[in-house]
Amino acid sequence: VGEEPIVYMIRGGYFPYQASPGEIEFWAQTEAKASASADLAAGNTYYLQCGIAPGIGIGRPTMKLVGAQEAMEELPDTVLLPPADKTE
Repeated sequence: VGEEPIVYMIRGGYFPYQASPGEIEFWAQTEAKASASADLAAGNTYYLQCGIAPGIGIGRPTMKLVGAQEAMEELPDTVLLPPADKTE
């Protein structure tokens, strides 16, 4: 979020993040950068799905907002990830 790392995503993981209302941009980067933006409303829950697409030498991140039904179908098969180390 911005320049602040919140989590290092891995396959099969999830991370809950509580944000203030308003416009926010999430991004991920390997050899390429992907981002997803949303105008968050107070009291709502949003789900951001992250993935990897084929790239040259290393995978390229993908990100998209998904609905609650799709997220709830996938969440039982995931594990909670730790927050990013803010000292790196």
